[in-house]
Amino acid sequence: MDADTDSAEKWLSDTLPDLLREYDPDNIYNADETGLYFRATPDRTHAHASEAVSGGKKSKERITVLACTNMSGTDKKKLFVIGKSKNPRCFKNITSLPVDYRANKNAWMTSDLFIEWLVEWDRSLQLKKRKILLLVDNCPAHPTPPSLKSIKLMFLPPNTTSIIQPLDQGIIKCLKQLYRKSLCESILSKLESNPAEKADKLARQTTLLDAIINCASAWQKITSATISNCFRKGGFTVASDDDVYVEEVPVIPAPQGYNQDMFEEFSPQDENAELTAELQDADIVAAVRGTNETTPESDNDDDDDAEAEVCKPSITEALKSCETLMDFFKLNGDLDRYQKIQNLLSDIISTRPSKQSRLTNFFVRN
Repeated sequence: MDADTDSAEKWLSDTLPDLLREYDPDNIYNADETGLYFRATPDRTHAHASEAVSGGKKSKERITVLACTNMSGTDKKKLFVIGKSKNPRCFKNITSLPVDYRANKNAWMTSDLFIEWLVEWDRSLQLKKRKILLLVDNCPAHPTPPSLKSIKLMFLPPNTTSIIQPLDQGIIKCLKQLYRKSLCESILSKLESNPAEKADKLARQTTLLDAIINCASAWQKITSATISNCFRKGGFTVASDDDVYVEEVPVIPAPQGYNQDMFEEFSPQDENAELTAELQDADIVAAVRGTNETTPESDNDDDDDAEAEVCKPSITEALKSCETLMDFFKLNGDLDRYQKIQNLLSDIISTRPSKQSRLTNFFVRN
């Protein structure tokens, strides 16, 4: 469906100016979901001079990611990630995640999950005595929750998000490109040590935990300048911005060995992934009752082979890896990273369980 340019221009001229007078940029937020095929890679790379590495069949294993940030770019909220499995095997021994994680059978955003996320955020804002404006699209999974005290929820006009929603002006694109760059670099690193391996097989070994960690890392790399520029690109400008030069959204360089044009074309390939279902009568009843009857979480571990439990390295193996990294950085003159790994090594040693040595252990029995 084509974007409604007239409605977008009317909203920017009639509604937005009043909002900008009422709220300062630190308190104007935009949130939006996107689908992420977290195991998918570009078709090929020329990292190996002898032949192109085939990406094989594209993986459609998907998670839904809700991103939220303010207009100034000073507050990127922790990502809200929705998967299909409540207890994936790769989460074993993990006590905390760098994102907020929930699950249902379709890995979709639901009205219940959206309300849960909003209410929890509203409570934290009340404790800080803050009032904010949150702009979202009017998809079926975004109902108006009751009794929000610190969040003013406003829906953007239908069919205008591609024009005026800040997250759609390049923020989500940057998030996905940074994520995929990290994924490709990880695969290339493994291919260096095992050239006979297939890239698509290595991609399928990416676990949900890997995806969450890399996605959170990519989110942290997006700068406040990029975010504020994307808000301006969507028409969010204040008087002091009139004469400010707005840089284009930064181009994320393709991983070494990958073609830049191919990387650019591939990155948005999951932008049309399903994120929500059309509301049925049962969904409406469930939302009113505050239950999640229609999209229950899966209590079972993910059956995918890639989600098999990863063998936990021993402390000895971890120490050896740290020593190898220290030698690498030292011999390449990178003393800053050398010292960081040295500090990490000290932390591991200090927390390493050990048995009390006795003086008699150092003598040989006759």
